[in-house]
Amino acid sequence: MTSTPRMHVKPRENVIDAMWREIFGRKHEPKREFKKRARHKTIIVNHPTKKAARNGMIRARQPLMADGLTHVDVTPDIIRVAEYPLEITYQIKRGNGQIVTRTHIPDLATLSASGRVLVIDYEPINIQKRLRKQVFERRKAGIAAALLALDAHYVVQDECSIHLQPRWHNVCEIWKHMHENGQHPGIAEVRLQIMNGRLPATIGQLMRRVSPNAVTSRFADQPIEDAKLMQDVNPTYTAVLQLAAAGKVRLDHSMPLTIDSIVTRKD
Repeated sequence: MTSTPRMHVKPRENVIDAMWREIFGRKHEPKREFKKRARHKTIIVNHPTKKAARNGMIRARQPLMADGLTHVDVTPDIIRVAEYPLEITYQIKRGNGQIVTRTHIPDLATLSASGRVLVIDYEPINIQKRLRKQVFERRKAGIAAALLALDAHYVVQDECSIHLQPRWHNVCEIWKHMHENGQHPGIAEVRLQIMNGRLPATIGQLMRRVSPNAVTSRFADQPIEDAKLMQDVNPTYTAVLQLAAAGKVRLDHSMPLTIDSIVTRKD
């Protein structure tokens, strides 16, 4: 007796999911373009990021957006970003009850490891104040409703959320020390020692525990004894911040990062 092979029916693809997969993919083309050597209303900033699928560089339409991208870079839960992801149509209900239709291109879309899509606009406080509060809130609500229909959440960020201290100082510190290709291979060994050791611990305790806690440098044709100590490099400090950016450890952002900052293992 022969058995009939079981048929596997491919589930129907969700068109919304497919849209976001395309937006976060390498073939996505931003819906806004800021050409070089052209005059713009704002200061355009090139921001490097490994989370952009296209070319590792985003043309931020203003410095506040670039600062927001710095936050995104050091947030381990965010795995992919897409600048100027789509043009949406939304509606605003005016005070007299009239419905007005508008279009808008948001600044950034982010994809989390859980599949959550968050769309962000970066608006300085002084720009927000040019609009009446009710007008601004109605526009924000209209955009949020249109994006919610596309399975995405929407927020507007300004200086109060991006430059909040001491977190902003800590974010910049982590961003400066993030893993780079070609960095000293000894830092990878330090990261491994930290993860295999006891936590929680302060950065200072880890510095005393890790060996070696120093980085030397020499040219390829020089003998080992000619290697010089790199005074401005603390491999343990760098390794801790890289682990934080990767989501392997937690740091307390309620205080500025110092050697007394406590490092805990992420659950």
